[in-house]
Amino acid sequence: MIRSVIIQSLITHGLMPSKGIHHNSIENAFNLADDLIEPFRPVVDFYIASYKLNLDLSHEIKVSLSKVLELCVRQNGRKISVRQSIDELIESLIKSMEDEDSSVLSCPSLLPIELVTFE
Repeated sequence: MIRSVIIQSLITHGLMPSKGIHHNSIENAFNLADDLIEPFRPVVDFYIASYKLNLDLSHEIKVSLSKVLELCVRQNGRKISVRQSIDELIESLIKSMEDEDSSVLSCPSLLPIELVTFE
């Protein structure tokens, strides 16, 4: 699910998902998405461990996993959703390539499990 949102965001931002940084298989059309998913792996792992989700992917578990995009992470000093974080990561990647400066790359940090709420 996170991978598909990353792919969508890459395309929206005008990047080619097949051109990766570390992933570079000619058989993989989503090398860059596979590079950019790495900072989000701990979020998913922590979510699964916190709720003691098992490998039996029942309908309820799948629905629960779909909420991972609305989990909070810290990025650029703010608490934002994983979905927002993906866009910010990609925008910072573009800026880092344009400026040839990797220090502007902005990755998310793990927070305790909390869903984004809109008040």
